[in-house]
Amino acid sequence: MAVNEYVELDILKPGTTLVDLTKNFQGRVGDSRAFCKLWIKANGLPYDLTKDSRSVGFAGKDPAGDLYRAVGWADTDQPGDNAQTGRVTYYFPAGMFKHEGDWDKDSTYFYVQDSKGTVSTVNVWLHVLPNMVEMGVNTTPYVSEMDKAVAEVQSKASEVKSQLSNILNGSAFTGMTSQLKATQDTINGYSTLINSKQVPTTEQMQAYVQGFFNAETSTADLNTLVTPGKVYYVANTSASNNPNGKAGFMSVKGTSSNLVQVFVDGEANEFIRSRFANTWTDWRRTTAWN
Repeated sequence: MAVNEYVELDILKPGTTLVDLTKNFQGRVGDSRAFCKLWIKANGLPYDLTKDSRSVGFAGKDPAGDLYRAVGWADTDQPGDNAQTGRVTYYFPAGMFKHEGDWDKDSTYFYVQDSKGTVSTVNVWLHVLPNMVEMGVNTTPYVSEMDKAVAEVQSKASEVKSQLSNILNGSAFTGMTSQLKATQDTINGYSTLINSKQVPTTEQMQAYVQGFFNAETSTADLNTLVTPGKVYYVANTSASNNPNGKAGFMSVKGTSSNLVQVFVDGEANEFIRSRFANTWTDWRRTTAWN
């Protein structure tokens, strides 16, 4: 194939901004695998299409105003083709030429894409001839791989949206909402108890437990161990007023005049008594083990 049969397109667009393809190529309605010979250049010099995974693409607006991009493909399967010098054969897919007339000269062009980006050629004038014999044959609009990918994503998005809608409007979501509300009500209930001091706070529990570790050892009469908030370790099993004659811990709660003593021995038996108006009650055992 002679070199002059190639259409020269410059990606730097140094002078001419419109190249007439009709001198070398015209499409026809219903064409399948129509091709055009292209010679890609940069500032008048052959452009190496073998570097940086470069590929040639086509974009434009047909006579009906339909937009196309990323359609067709470039190949080096014909005599004279040489990607290293920028000469390729560009194939247009079936169904692309479905309207006769001129493609929009201001938005129709080829481009080169590589790992760094995309650069367009000058605009091209593309004309499509009518097909009076096979009108309506093979004129299904072309769908590029990009269009297919977009359609698949949109379909998947619609599917996910439908599933979410079913969940939000279904019994599963209603049950989840009820569970969340019940949990929040429980949290609110505990918050109310804490705020009204009906249950001990963390600090109070820590102080209570720490009190046992800081218990004061005593062998005195239990009637004399009356300091509120104090914890005693009763070491003398024969101390006066010991509830069961065993060693154990005793805590004191209340005020100096009215108070409660709680005694727990080494076998976890618990006893309690109180003093009001300087009068002690008897010890009462609060645990009942089998």
